[in-house]
Amino acid sequence: MKKVETYFKIVSGFVTQTYEKQKGKFVCVEQDFVAQVDDETREDELGDEVDIDENKEVDFPMTMTQPSTK
Repeated sequence: MKKVETYFKIVSGFVTQTYEKQKGKFVCVEQDFVAQVDDETREDELGDEVDIDENKEVDFPMTMTQPSTK
């Protein structure tokens, strides 16, 4: 078995955006990233799938920073 030091976790999902009418234009006022955690893969630098014990992962939160609308 190949020893893994670095890998990429690829998570599928989608973005929802909320628009409000302001001065005759529809302006995006909020967006959310919805991760589909049942649809994720882990790959090494060569793109080969790796088997990782998920209990040993320390993740970033699956949130997006809201951009300024100004």
